[in-house]
Amino acid sequence: MDGQPHTDPAAIRLLLKSQVVRSVKWELSMRHMLAEGFDFFYEIGPGRVLAGLLKRVQRKLDCRNVMA
Repeated sequence: MDGQPHTDPAAIRLLLKSQVVRSVKWELSMRHMLAEGFDFFYEIGPGRVLAGLLKRVQRKLDCRNVMA
């Protein structure tokens, strides 16, 4: 919801519920991870939506798709 990492289980539960009916800030989340030094990503499940979003944010990074 806000693009930031969360560790409090109660807050995570509330945020997960909110994601069902509100926008998810994927670009903010990706930019935060990039700022923290992450340089390799996995997308779990069918499709390549998040990989496509990542390419818009940082074209040179690798994102692998993993089928669950």
